[in-house]
Amino acid sequence: MNKILSSEILSEILSHNKYGRYFEDTELPYDKTLLYTIDCIQKLISEKHAEYRIKKSKANTIEGLIIFRKSAWDTEHFEKNTALIDYILVNHKEHNQRNNIAKFLIDSFILWCNQEKIEFIVAKVPSLDLISINVLLHKGFDFIESWIFNKIDLRKYKITNDNLLTLRFAQESDLHYMLEYSKDAYNTQRFHADHHIPYAKAEGLYEKWIKNSINDSNQNILVYDHKGIPSAFMTYYILDLSKYYNLKFAMWKMALINPSLRGQGIGKSFFNSLFDHHIKEGLDIVDSGLSLRNIVSLNTHNNVKFKVVSTLVTLHLWI
Repeated sequence: MNKILSSEILSEILSHNKYGRYFEDTELPYDKTLLYTIDCIQKLISEKHAEYRIKKSKANTIEGLIIFRKSAWDTEHFEKNTALIDYILVNHKEHNQRNNIAKFLIDSFILWCNQEKIEFIVAKVPSLDLISINVLLHKGFDFIESWIFNKIDLRKYKITNDNLLTLRFAQESDLHYMLEYSKDAYNTQRFHADHHIPYAKAEGLYEKWIKNSINDSNQNILVYDHKGIPSAFMTYYILDLSKYYNLKFAMWKMALINPSLRGQGIGKSFFNSLFDHHIKEGLDIVDSGLSLRNIVSLNTHNNVKFKVVSTLVTLHLWI
């Protein structure tokens, strides 16, 4: 265990940073979310690719913490040394002090980036953390997108047999259809929103995700066949948080629908059928994230009663 960032110290820091998907979900107990977040942070900083910087007060207490890492995946794809900011945590109540601490942390991170010859930085910050967002913008980061976390509590959801679709798991032969349906399907997403990224590079990233997902044992892909043709796909993985909440989550990652069937109500029927499948898997919650610009998907989520629990802001900086 990292002695500097012990559970006790992280608990104090997080008491001033009750942001994010789990802290902002009022149906989850704070003490369990605190424990889960501490475990996530301690696991992250124990990994060899993770880095962190702290700010100490004159009394030698920790006033702030920033955690970040290099991304081999993004570096390889974009051909630019890429770093990700995972956490910006300020351990202070007073606004001006929080602002100064956030500046110090981000300056420390930028110094590391210069030393490591980082060329591209991605920061995802809870929307409620306005100080960190404003400091990043002041440092030259570009706003890219707002991201919405939605959830469905399957324990409360009433499934009817009306219009339920027959689903199956994906096979290698489905890859062609997934790649075909993905063309221009993600033009509302952040990589297309960044003018520094050529269109082909952005499309290529989604293609890589799809190709990897079909053979990833940690992910599942459910398929609906319409008139014998694979026509709707959902990639997801199972997150077992029974240790903290006694809940298991279906984490939706990527949906694809045959463009010729869009606007015909397939999305709503597909989502309801997925809920039915997840219930039979013994899952409790469905988590689904999407860009605020993706109006079509946002409306489908609203139609099946997803609840927005949290939002975050994605920012990019090219050095």
